[in-house]
Amino acid sequence: GNNFGMRGRLLLVALDVILLSVAYISAIALRIGWEGALENVGLILRTLPVVLVISLYFHLRLGLFHAILRYASVDTAAAILKSVFFSVPLSCLVLFLLFRLDGIPRCVFVIYGMAAILLVGGSRFFVRTRIHDAKRAASGTRLLFYGAGDTAELVLRGVVLARNSSYVAVGLIDDDSAKQGRRIHGIKISGGLESLPEIAAATKIDELWVCIPD
Repeated sequence: GNNFGMRGRLLLVALDVILLSVAYISAIALRIGWEGALENVGLILRTLPVVLVISLYFHLRLGLFHAILRYASVDTAAAILKSVFFSVPLSCLVLFLLFRLDGIPRCVFVIYGMAAILLVGGSRFFVRTRIHDAKRAASGTRLLFYGAGDTAELVLRGVVLARNSSYVAVGLIDDDSAKQGRRIHGIKISGGLESLPEIAAATKIDELWVCIPD
């Protein structure tokens, strides 16, 4: 209920603190090198809290801590871009006024903004993908494929791997020993037809799809 929602929001805040810190420190290190970053560690530690407060404020205002991750979408991406668009120039201005930023090039903030978009956006959509995959694995029709050739590849790509598919590919089998142990779209070819009972029991399949062309 509300406790879970609050915990989820606090976890998102903590995650963004870590990711934004990594983005900021990495941006400085990429621009002036790790030796230069170590020489300016005092300035970095003084400026990082300011960057975090400003960035997290815009994340909060734009709803990034209230979004349900499994529904992360174009709106989420737009909110992240807006947050970076507003927070990065403001951070640069505030830090310049407070610390003059001697030793930290201004282009660090461009790099920081790009890294923040990649890390924060990537984390949101990674979690969404994992939630979607877990949900589908729990409720989808579990399929084992017999035949690991072009037909199986087409079926996997066109049906099973579709975004809203209700099918879950849990395994492939093929009598060609040269194919066994290899993968198609991440699904391992585990053995031949003789291993069907064992693999079917281990993967708890619902259906066997034969993908051998006529």
